[in-house]
Amino acid sequence: MTYIRPIVLCITCLLVAGVTVAAKPTSRPKAKPRKCPADKVVIGEHNIADILKMLGAKGDTGASDDQLRSYANHFNRSDPNHDGKHTRTEYVDKGKYMNPRARAGIFGATDNNADDIATQTEYVLNRIITDEAKAIVQKTDADKNGKVTRAEFVKGSPIKDKALAGKVYDALDTNSDKVITIPEYLRVWGSWARPNYKTQEAALAARMAKLDKDKKTKTGGKPSGKPSGKPEGSGPPSVDRVFKIMDSNKDGKLTKTEFRGPGFVFTGADTNKDGVLTRKEMETFRAKSVKKTQTKQGKTTR
Repeated sequence: MTYIRPIVLCITCLLVAGVTVAAKPTSRPKAKPRKCPADKVVIGEHNIADILKMLGAKGDTGASDDQLRSYANHFNRSDPNHDGKHTRTEYVDKGKYMNPRARAGIFGATDNNADDIATQTEYVLNRIITDEAKAIVQKTDADKNGKVTRAEFVKGSPIKDKALAGKVYDALDTNSDKVITIPEYLRVWGSWARPNYKTQEAALAARMAKLDKDKKTKTGGKPSGKPSGKPEGSGPPSVDRVFKIMDSNKDGKLTKTEFRGPGFVFTGADTNKDGVLTRKEMETFRAKSVKKTQTKQGKTTR
């Protein structure tokens, strides 16, 4: 009889635990719209807008027309039904770039209003912010190992006040281990660079619509060249266009900092692993990719 009470209690605990587990929702919790604390956060005596300006960030207003077209075309290539938006299922579950975890991170960073849909404007805004952040922060990576230490950032940062630079670094270093990686600092920078994402998206959408209108005006509302049977932007940009857009110092080579695109493309194209892409390497990689795609398509149609 002395063992009955403990046994009953244990069984009761298990039953309660079972009910508790069963009561939890199986679906992913609904995310909340992005909160943008840039106008409230202060580092030292400076607000975030000042800090970003010191770092040389221009945000969505600093992107060139060629950059906007490149980002929009990349979005179109990964939009399977060409409806101008990505659902979580399309981008994360059925996507082909990188791995599911990386795609989920990008989708979460892009979906500003947390409606589980990433529009072209949201995507382009996120690309502008992340590419600029990487270009600025990775310049301080003295040993080019992909990680930025506190000492590297303070020394290489364009912020003249080194004490302030250290405080900025500490804000980016969310786990306080004195090393920041790209995913880590992008999470913080991403919120800083969106002081009002709705206004930013509206201005960006208007600018992209104007670019599209100007293009149609130049072609008389008709597609230029021979019809390919594919939607506009469905093919990758030419190697010449890639270098025109990304080669900021016009030396005929692309460093990791200059390159804006999926990491696996840079890694795959950099055959000699020297951290620099030449036109020849990019052309070789592109030719292999095209051949591989054609082979897969051939197998599918048989």
